[in-house]
Amino acid sequence: MKIIPAIDLMDGKCVRLTQGKKESAEVFFPNPADAALRWQKEGAELLHVVDLDGAFTGEVSNHEALKQILAVASIPVQFGGGVRNLETLAECFELGASRVVLGTRAVKDRSFLEEACQQYPGKLLVALDACCGLITVEGWQEITGLSATDFVQSFKELPLAGIIYTDVVADGTMSSPNFEGVGKMAEQVALPLYVAGGISSLTHLALLKKIKGLAGAILGKALYTGAISLKQALALAASIPPSS
Repeated sequence: MKIIPAIDLMDGKCVRLTQGKKESAEVFFPNPADAALRWQKEGAELLHVVDLDGAFTGEVSNHEALKQILAVASIPVQFGGGVRNLETLAECFELGASRVVLGTRAVKDRSFLEEACQQYPGKLLVALDACCGLITVEGWQEITGLSATDFVQSFKELPLAGIIYTDVVADGTMSSPNFEGVGKMAEQVALPLYVAGGISSLTHLALLKKIKGLAGAILGKALYTGAISLKQALALAASIPPSS
């Protein structure tokens, strides 16, 4: 199971939100590149960067912050948030992103998703953000009537790098992951499945690791507040006894 630190961008800064609410933003690194350097130094093998402004507006906004992260990162960076056309998708790869995460447009426009996959096979992930089991879009502001566990089955034939499942209710709350929801998703999808939202202890990671088919966990607030040590999380994921 991969452990992937998240770097959420808002107004050019590295922040964390609670349940995706803009007014809850807490700044942890005024310069997001410093966050990238920290997690890289502590052993991360992949970074998950999200343009929160882009997710809300539908257009990538934090270009400069992304460029700075890519300039200092010697490990792969996957990027998402506001990527809703092929032109923007191409720009992300041109800047140096290793993989790109698609959300709202991928859910709403199947033809776009298929064309994107055709152009970038194995380099795209789809973010399925769910509230009470229903997919949310437009930066979590709109709840669709689509069941996440049903909808994910439509991706079976696509050459995706994976699915990212986030429980909106749990995200940023430091409460607990939606283990039941993650388990159901893992049963439905043959693609690599990554989970985010509510992970706040090594115990949570140990329980997630037992879920068959789970490829990785994306960690946010727990890392930034020190609730989880990245070194210990990596050790647990690799089944190596963590040292203090």
